[in-house]
Amino acid sequence: MRKTTKSMEYIRTDSTFPQRVIGGETIECAIACTGDCAASCEAVFRAVGMTDVLARVPAVRTENAWKFAVSTSGWAPANNLVFWEIWERLSGGYMTLRERGSFTLTLSAGTAGAAFDPRSVAEKTVAMLEKALSGSADPTVKSYQINNRRIDRYSATELLDLLQYWRKRVATEKAAERGAPQDVKFFL
Repeated sequence: MRKTTKSMEYIRTDSTFPQRVIGGETIECAIACTGDCAASCEAVFRAVGMTDVLARVPAVRTENAWKFAVSTSGWAPANNLVFWEIWERLSGGYMTLRERGSFTLTLSAGTAGAAFDPRSVAEKTVAMLEKALSGSADPTVKSYQINNRRIDRYSATELLDLLQYWRKRVATEKAAERGAPQDVKFFL
């Protein structure tokens, strides 16, 4: 299997970390060094609910930047959400959190099991709402009641509002994949 590399110069003020990564990709990043007092730097990757980290990657210093690469091969977080932090150790032994964030790890067609569906939650929700609007549900029944449980349906107006919201989410995800500017900001 061919390994792909998602490569970018990651300097906080110029670009952002990828928001979606395909399983098996290698992520290469660089972050500006704080100066001569910086002794080392490492990136830590972890998923929600995991007791162990997915990876702890030391960076290599080149001139005024720390550079590192991490392979996502074999990663399988339960909810596909991976959190990352970049820590810099200063010469006095102090640790400084430089950046933190998260990205969605999407399964690869070559490594996924039988239930492969690479769509994001937003894409799946859009498909479900479009199916509901296309008349897959019985339009003559507004609500159901069985014993003490009552089920009401969304109106067409409510469904259209939801569909508009989720289509915007899909558009934002696609823009992030292309590297378009986003409203997402990282703060220290």
